[in-house]
Amino acid sequence: MRPARKAEPITHNNDTSAMYDSNLMYPMGTMFPGYVDSALIPLLVRQLKKKGLHVDVIIDHNNALMYLVVNNVLTCNLVAIFYDLLNTPPINHRGILNNWADRIFDQIRMEAAELSIPDVLRQRVRTELVPTYTVQHPDFSYARPFPGGLSMILSIVHAAGTTRCTTEGLRCRPLGVDELFHYGQLNTDAITITITQKSGPTTCLSGPSPFIAAKAANMPAVIKQHAIEAPHGLFAIIPQQHLLFVAPATPNDLYGQLQTLVDFARFAIIDAQRNNPRHAVSRDIFYFSPEGTCETVTCSNDPAVQELLSNPQISPANYHFSAQKYLSLPPAFEQRFSRAGHASPAEQNAQ
Repeated sequence: MRPARKAEPITHNNDTSAMYDSNLMYPMGTMFPGYVDSALIPLLVRQLKKKGLHVDVIIDHNNALMYLVVNNVLTCNLVAIFYDLLNTPPINHRGILNNWADRIFDQIRMEAAELSIPDVLRQRVRTELVPTYTVQHPDFSYARPFPGGLSMILSIVHAAGTTRCTTEGLRCRPLGVDELFHYGQLNTDAITITITQKSGPTTCLSGPSPFIAAKAANMPAVIKQHAIEAPHGLFAIIPQQHLLFVAPATPNDLYGQLQTLVDFARFAIIDAQRNNPRHAVSRDIFYFSPEGTCETVTCSNDPAVQELLSNPQISPANYHFSAQKYLSLPPAFEQRFSRAGHASPAEQNAQ
């Protein structure tokens, strides 16, 4: 079994009834082309569905793998099943697949039993930060809003991966939503950062966990854990689920810092869109005040900034124009630094 990853589903998932025929009895020394796709996988999927399980068949072309994702909880690499089949006469293949279906069902049942224990659930729940448009349906009506067009949802970690909690699924849990968010954020805060890289005043926090970005929901904990001095607040970039960039605000050169952050952020955003689009989170820059408020200081949806956030080879003229459009400083943000006796970003730019 392996952690769940989303790749390209094959078409067997929807209607496989026409694929079950006498192919399973085909006399051969080895499995002929099409035998796996047209007979073996559909049979296993049908057996699991008979047991009331939801099954997706996934092909990972990058790693030449094929696997099942069952109930969005368990990921089963089909290599082990294929080895069993290759070492068994075709007449016994149906029995081999029935045995695998029973084993998979037992693992799902054990998982459900564990999650009915409150203490287990408290330990395994996490918060996850996602673009709101990805959870705009009743399944995630419990989601909590986060600035910049993002939402906080709950996920459960498993030995085989993670599962996003749905509204319906939460009704079956022994804990309420408020308590789950509380423990979920505590657990997310405690996730280990495996790589810390500094580039000037900006620090990159990263790790293999898909919940690193959600640490931004409790920025005071991030500041404390990493001994960050940010008396004037700090900026954050959240391009992917496993990345979080933070930079303390420098009031004396706020405009220059913002310009630097724009150039820094856009490459992280372009990389997320090109190389890891399913795990991309935000294309904005956030400001976290010392009082704990959070707001964006950019406008990533402006049509004029799309080249800035997608073309690493943008021309200098287009870059300057788009960067000015990308920065969208709220009035309260500008006033904050003016009141503190510093020139506002607009005034610094004029100088």
